[in-house]
Amino acid sequence: MLNHYSGRVKAPASKSCCLRALICSLLTEDKHNITISNISLCDDVLSGIKLISKIESFSYIIEDKNIIFTNNNDQNQEKAGNNFDVGESGFLARVFVSLGSYFYPDFNLRGKGTLLKRDLAIEEFAKKVGLFASSSFIPATIQGAVKPGNFTISENNSSQFLSGLLFLLPLLNEDSIIHIESIVSKPYIDLTLSYLKRSGIQFDWISKNELEIPGNQKYCVNNLTPESDWSSLSYLIVLGILAGDVVITDIIDSPALPDRVILDLLNEVGGDYSFLDKKTLQVKKSQIRGFTFDLTPNPDLAPVLVALALSATSPSLLKGCHRLRNKESDRLLSIINMLKTLNVKYTYQDDVLTIIPRKIMGGVIRTYGDHRIAMTALILNSISENKITIDNYECINKSYPEFLDDLKKLGAEK
Repeated sequence: MLNHYSGRVKAPASKSCCLRALICSLLTEDKHNITISNISLCDDVLSGIKLISKIESFSYIIEDKNIIFTNNNDQNQEKAGNNFDVGESGFLARVFVSLGSYFYPDFNLRGKGTLLKRDLAIEEFAKKVGLFASSSFIPATIQGAVKPGNFTISENNSSQFLSGLLFLLPLLNEDSIIHIESIVSKPYIDLTLSYLKRSGIQFDWISKNELEIPGNQKYCVNNLTPESDWSSLSYLIVLGILAGDVVITDIIDSPALPDRVILDLLNEVGGDYSFLDKKTLQVKKSQIRGFTFDLTPNPDLAPVLVALALSATSPSLLKGCHRLRNKESDRLLSIINMLKTLNVKYTYQDDVLTIIPRKIMGGVIRTYGDHRIAMTALILNSISENKITIDNYECINKSYPEFLDDLKKLGAEK
């Protein structure tokens, strides 16, 4: 392979931001003509659109990456009832553990695909907020109602549970305080809080780990524009570093976006990138140094950083690998098996994966249905002597359905 990749592609919208925008729309009291611009049409967001439209009888149209909701109370429209189908979205599953109780005191969480195999720790969280859950796996039945008060929440398992609680508490009839133990994904908590703020919701950090959330508030959303997805952008960025001159346009940016930290890493290792203007990023082929990166707050970057590490001039260390165990796959195992297939030297010890760069010769990568493993394998074609293929292309649609088309625009072989 060893192709040169060059060209211009548009930045994909953030799945994380789109899902938060959808939930804020669902909770808005006046549901007439809510517009979300720059909507991603990835599988997880489509699951979110379908779910919220059924919960509150939304009708919607999608035009040129904009979605317009209207609450027309169509009696013929299929409703979710107390069955909430979250598709394959771990975010929706965890958020609706608490948020679903706002709509029904007894409801069922349903899903499909890889989500059914994941221990989502639903039972543990449900107990902490006064709910009963029949299982930690999907499908699960949730019973009870969250009452306002003081909560002590550890987000070791996932910040997504906390996001669900943050969405719910402003709607309750009294004030609440959340004491957060072991904050490991603060960027994602901050992202949720930014969408609350944009929806007219007030809150206050009363200490480093304590949030006060007044009750009796109302969401007010007319227009929301989700930001671009730095998790997905990272694949285009690393592709540019590996073998190209890649220009990414139409970026809707915010310094608070979690995986934007990849730019800080490129500064450290010698990556050649520049903003041509506020919405346009250019990334060029670069010789980079090995690096050390703690995955704890940014676990979604792990697969693409493996690709970056394979192009470095010295070994790289990825710390905090325990955070990879319960993603769309056991992502640590998926990465290690990919390295084995590509005959890459590595060590794994004390929660640290060390990657020793070397030439890769190609092969067939098993994705385990994990979109990020699939995209990583495909961009590694840029530095592989022989072609790398994957066993599942459809899983890419979970977060970045335009990815294959964008690779072709940049010169990838079909």
